[in-house]
Amino acid sequence: MKTYIIAISFADNTEYWNSSLVNDENTTQHIDSAEGLETLELAELTLNKYVKPYAKKKGWKVSFLIEEYNFTEE
Repeated sequence: MKTYIIAISFADNTEYWNSSLVNDENTTQHIDSAEGLETLELAELTLNKYVKPYAKKKGWKVSFLIEEYNFTEE
């Protein structure tokens, strides 16, 4: 299944957005645990409306990338 994920780069480390995580922590280091978004447009909307404001609130100095990813269904 093709999906779009939001990657957040902290210098040499990359984490992935997942709004379902708890304890005020919305990123995961495991790409398979990233939140998959159905369309590029939805990924861009999520990035601009939620991810960037969250990163700003946390004071992160990061860069963002939307990646196309194919999750395998078993």
